[in-house]
Amino acid sequence: MRLFHFISEEHALDVIAAQRLKVSLIDDLNDPFELNAVELPDRQFRKKIREFKSAMAKSYGILCFSKNWESPLLWSHYANRHKGVALEFDVLDSVAQPIAYKLNRYSLNYEKLTTGLEKKDIEGLWLTKYVEWEYEKEVRVILRKSECHKEGDMYFYELGKDIHLKGIVLGPLCNIPLQNIKDCLPKALKIAVIKSRLAFRSFNIVKKQISK
Repeated sequence: MRLFHFISEEHALDVIAAQRLKVSLIDDLNDPFELNAVELPDRQFRKKIREFKSAMAKSYGILCFSKNWESPLLWSHYANRHKGVALEFDVLDSVAQPIAYKLNRYSLNYEKLTTGLEKKDIEGLWLTKYVEWEYEKEVRVILRKSECHKEGDMYFYELGKDIHLKGIVLGPLCNIPLQNIKDCLPKALKIAVIKSRLAFRSFNIVKKQISK
């Protein structure tokens, strides 16, 4: 699956050179409904969900991608206001999990929190977001922290197994020289470089030019 990861220009070259992505930790995500997008009818249920989220945060992290790079909101929110880039990846379908955008919160049977969650319940907890986030067209890779490399308080996932870097889209206001990208590329790795611009007849971000 071809997916895009938005990042500031400050860190883009580091990702290309080191061939690794920083893993987002659950407690640091910008949506407080993460792993909390279920109906919470009473105090006991709310306590159980808090405990579940806390347990997951200790053991798991997330890589967040989008299905496209044309949305100006994505550039504004995640790529330093169009100054950053969208890194293009080929992600193995078996690890790529699309978000389901819902108007209402997920309904979960309380007993399943103690007797065992079914696959659809786990997906409901991990992959449900409010419908107004739909512009992100998010796809996730959920990782155990034990799969990642830890440096201080941060975790990194090495590219090359399930996730391969294929290209880079430079934001409309990005000033990274092409030579800097070439200089940090590992030997034998080639990627497509797309320069983007603001569309003339819509509010999208579109291609300006392509280099190899």
